[in-house]
Amino acid sequence: MNDNLYEPANIKKGGKKTTEATLELEFIYGSSKKNTKGNIMMTNCEGNLIYPAAAVGVVYNPKTHKQQFKVEHRDDIVCIDMDKSKRIVATGECGDKDKVIIWDSVTLETLGELPTWKYFNPGGVLGVAFNAENSDILAVLGGTKDNTTLVLYDWKQERVLAKRQSFVKAVTYAFVFIDFDTMVWCGHGGIKFIDYDEKKKEFTIKNGVVTMDGGKLQPFLTAIGTPEGGAIVGTKSGWLYYYRGNRLVHKEKAHKGNVRSLYRLNDKQFISVGKDGMVNHYAFTGKETFEKQQEINLGDAARSVAGNETDVYVNEYDGDIWHINLKTTEKKKILFGHAKKDAELWGIAMVPNTPYFITGCDDKRVIVMDRDQHVAVNEKKMKGRIRAVDCCATTKKVALGSMGGNVTLYNVDDLIQEGQKAKKVLSIDVSKQNNRPVNYVAFSPNGKMVAVASADSNVYIFSAKTGKLKHKLTGHSSSVLQLDWSENSMHVRSVSRAYELLYWDIKKGCLDTGYVEEGDTITYATDRCLLSWTTRGVWDMSEYNDGTDINAIDTFGELVATADDLGRVSLGRYPTLKNSWPMKRYYGHCSHVTNVRFSCSGSHVFSTGGADLCVFQFKINS
Repeated sequence: MNDNLYEPANIKKGGKKTTEATLELEFIYGSSKKNTKGNIMMTNCEGNLIYPAAAVGVVYNPKTHKQQFKVEHRDDIVCIDMDKSKRIVATGECGDKDKVIIWDSVTLETLGELPTWKYFNPGGVLGVAFNAENSDILAVLGGTKDNTTLVLYDWKQERVLAKRQSFVKAVTYAFVFIDFDTMVWCGHGGIKFIDYDEKKKEFTIKNGVVTMDGGKLQPFLTAIGTPEGGAIVGTKSGWLYYYRGNRLVHKEKAHKGNVRSLYRLNDKQFISVGKDGMVNHYAFTGKETFEKQQEINLGDAARSVAGNETDVYVNEYDGDIWHINLKTTEKKKILFGHAKKDAELWGIAMVPNTPYFITGCDDKRVIVMDRDQHVAVNEKKMKGRIRAVDCCATTKKVALGSMGGNVTLYNVDDLIQEGQKAKKVLSIDVSKQNNRPVNYVAFSPNGKMVAVASADSNVYIFSAKTGKLKHKLTGHSSSVLQLDWSENSMHVRSVSRAYELLYWDIKKGCLDTGYVEEGDTITYATDRCLLSWTTRGVWDMSEYNDGTDINAIDTFGELVATADDLGRVSLGRYPTLKNSWPMKRYYGHCSHVTNVRFSCSGSHVFSTGGADLCVFQFKINS
């Protein structure tokens, strides 16, 4: 891939190819929101919260603040439902090889798997719904907005009971069972009620009537069944519509802006959440109406809701999850994560000599997390989208690189203090040089300089004290992706998207041509360039089509970890002495995993999901 690889002078050879170390998923920061359908949170029979994070089904215990994981999907989980026992869960994924997995939320045992790609390719699963009375029956919706198919399964018998192709031609927002034989579809084009005739093995579909009682045809976003066999539906305009059959019998204004999710707590109560940040608690009256009991203002737009008669959990659009005590109305943020439409997560760095790490995302949020307590200790809203993060152990500063071509420095101590409003120490406007995104930032080991890898194909060296440009290093023909400093802060090597590995003499501010004659005799503080002699074996070309499939590499001691476009975090022995080096693969992210980092102590590995916006924390088991 590159002829500019030189064997280090003191490389250790021999020993085992494989490592005995393994990774164990310990915690996931963040949850799925992109392209999800319906309410994507549930509370099971033990009071645990069930929700998707990338391709993982998460079971979160609010009392112990610990998670368990169902890692069997290979693409985004976009919908979820729970049966009447509040124990069995169905999760559906998108993609060309979509499937539905039915599993026990207490034991995590897989109970069934439906190869839905036979009916829904392309497009994947759009909705799953257990029959309200018979948990053996599962309705699955899938395909595309132009060709949506409905399949009814007896999942225990692995048998298709009925199928309806071209069921609807509109964007699907939610899909639920409201009684033994009636389903409700909510979408951009309105609302539909689907009855299943068990004898004829066929569906009857009726449009929801909206003209009665002053209703309005509009996007319908969420729905729940009522104890009387009706349906309550949330609308884009903020109204709740009560349906008996397919006829509107009652309506009530609930939110300013859309009603995003509804959740039935029991046969007496339900919750609605909306874009206005309000959490509304209602009681069923038994007369095809409902009455508001209380309302709680979270302030930020809500995406999903779940809970029981005392405890409610709300997933906000910004990625955080709140706990609300319905009796006292006390609220507390319990889970943290990034979230924004069309955003990606790339930036992560460990804070030396602490249990903290820092993430930066396109959502313009910088979050400081505690890996031991699994909580956020502080966060800061930035003006630009953050793509690169680095921390300096020498000066205790953090550098944040943005898509707008800026690098901002802060004191680490200001960022990690809860409630502290960190003020920037220095702002470096790289955009004056190129007006292109910052792909990577790295402090020199002595803390005196900051190196910036730019999308304009240059490497920039700035003073970490004054922000003054010291060197513009020109030589790459494509966007520069990563770089490594030498331990003595006198040399840098950098790698570009064009598979170029170049070496730089920082004192002279030019290419270091001495490498060609002398070979690699310099010791580097990190080994994160995608191309190097000591990590070349991670490129298994039987799996990777080209040189862009691996997005990040990190090393610690005798271990190397990689993040790739196949949704995998991989672990192997370091250094990799031959091509196609044996690596252990770990799944859970969706699509491209953008970054990977070892903790400073080498006890953990952290990975970031580009599109899924989740941070995975893995424990290293020797």
